[in-house]
Amino acid sequence: MRGDIIIHLAALIFIFCALYFLVKVRYCAKCHVKLPFFRRPHNFRQFLIGGWICPKCGSELDREGNLIENGKEKVKGKRKNKKI
Repeated sequence: MRGDIIIHLAALIFIFCALYFLVKVRYCAKCHVKLPFFRRPHNFRQFLIGGWICPKCGSELDREGNLIENGKEKVKGKRKNKKI
């Protein structure tokens, strides 16, 4: 009984730590507003590979936080997603 509680507690701590370190905060590439943690896909591409629509300026961003214009990424490669 006691061993089960310890195993469940260890599993919860592991899941919490994994989520804490793996989930990154994203900011809009255009207006630098913090993007919401939970998102609702607005088109098929966002449904398949992720992405956001900025709540402030309406820009479309990919899952890495890069700006997308006319269905193509404007910024290529990895980008450090920091608030300026």
